Amino acid sequence: NELAEGTTFTLDAPPKGQVQKEHLPSFMQDFARRFDPAERDSKNRKLGEAGEEFVLEHEKLSLTLQGKASLAKNVVWISKEEGDAAGYDILSFDERGEKKFIEVKTTLGGNLTPFFVSRNELAFCKANTDNYRLVRLHDFRMKRAGFELFGDVERYVGLSPENYKAHLRSDSS
Repeated sequence: NELAEGTTFTLDAPPKGQVQKEHLPSFMQDFARRFDPAERDSKNRKLGEAGEEFVLEHEKLSLTLQGKASLAKNVVWISKEEGDAAGYDILSFDERGEKKFIEVKTTLGGNLTPFFVSRNELAFCKANTDNYRLVRLHDFRMKRAGFELFGDVERYVGLSPENYKAHLRSDSS
């Protein structure tokens, strides 16, 4: 695997016990005090919306330039108008007038920066592979570069669990 070469590192043994805050260097203590998860989430939502709006306008312009202005008028920002439950962000159309379900993933990092895919997005992708597109925008603040993945995203990316839903057990004491 070409990507794996040069990315190996040595794993150290896990530390024993908990690291106490007072043992952290002062610059790390300052960072820990300033870190605001709500602010990070807000910035990520704004970045995601900016990426979706960018793709929305691109789709409309592209259809218009192809002489498909009537289709361009029917492009819908689904996640904005209906919420995130649809499993995709933008409803657009290809040159034949066939529906395109577009999920947009935007990061400020480079093209290999990991991104998140929800269980709902993955299920929708698998149920609509012929019409599904994942538009991956990266370096968004600097270059607004990107690429498009067609169909089942698992053909292109490795997926690893990031979150788990926890239920209290009835048999725990």
